[in-house]
Amino acid sequence: MTSGIRDLTIGELDAVSGGTVHTEVRKTTLIDVNGKGILAIGTVSIDGGPAMPSAEWIPLK
Repeated sequence: MTSGIRDLTIGELDAVSGGTVHTEVRKTTLIDVNGKGILAIGTVSIDGGPAMPSAEWIPLK
């Protein structure tokens, strides 16, 4: 028995989103900062473009 769930194609994603679907590739290092939060630093590339620096602060609640 199968669940009936399958991956959507790019065309299907375009149709339901009403726009263009982009591919994002991230390479990230996570750093715990004294239990206060996580600093995520690395690079991000969109649609096969050049890898650009990326940083994000994720506070711990």
